[in-house]
Amino acid sequence: MRLLHDIENKCVRYYRLLTRVRNWPAYLLRKTTGFGKSFRFKLRDFPDLEVPRTVMGTFRECYLDQIYLRHIPGEVLAGKSNPVVVDIGGHVGYFAISLFARFPQATVHSVEPHPLNFRALEAKKTVLPDDRFHAHHLAISDRDGQVTLHTQTLDQFTTRSAIETGGTDAHAFTVEAEQLQTFVDRNGMDTIDLLKVDCEGAEYSILYGTSDATLGRIGAMCIETHEPVSSDAQSVALAKWLRSKGYRVKRRKLDATGYIWAWRTSNTQSGHHAHSEP
Repeated sequence: MRLLHDIENKCVRYYRLLTRVRNWPAYLLRKTTGFGKSFRFKLRDFPDLEVPRTVMGTFRECYLDQIYLRHIPGEVLAGKSNPVVVDIGGHVGYFAISLFARFPQATVHSVEPHPLNFRALEAKKTVLPDDRFHAHHLAISDRDGQVTLHTQTLDQFTTRSAIETGGTDAHAFTVEAEQLQTFVDRNGMDTIDLLKVDCEGAEYSILYGTSDATLGRIGAMCIETHEPVSSDAQSVALAKWLRSKGYRVKRRKLDATGYIWAWRTSNTQSGHHAHSEP
């Protein structure tokens, strides 16, 4: 499964590099000789973007690999000229950029708890439509209030802000938290066309704690899942639960992470659930 995923990623990445990046030869050269502190991407569907070397992997994952949209059928969002998107785990804004490149009239709410990541996310307002891009310094949780999150660093970009501490975590910080339904109600979202979730293991408690009424507003989801390398019990259970809520589901297990893509169609909404991998 990992080999298949890696091959698929390479194919998508280099296709999009050649078709979406005007200075792709320079990128390939710098990939060989070293990026230094950053690389300036000259994009065909977005203004030029300076990407620090420390977050190059996140940019590639979001913009070139398109991993979060990979297995959501194109027709699910094809008719949405101005989709409403909730981005849980907004990091430094590259998923939001990939959305606006594809849907210039989208409204995106990006949620990021890590203080340094959030400052970089908020700074993307200079290149994104500030009336439709909303950055929230917040954690989405299974309860309203405050939560303590654990991370590897507070003074560098990181992809890790987790409820449970890990072996490399040296720091903790406290941040305001809201349940998903509190967040969507407070921001007046009657419909969420796409929910993206990447929150280091909290995806299970967040989604299981979401009411059916709120789930009914969500048309599609892309979820990064986390669990021990030796087990895929949690993501299997989550996929089954999502199917029981009327979603078609595709699941991919890698090592300690994986992905679930879920979407509603007219058939699933009428109670005919899709057959998909467990």
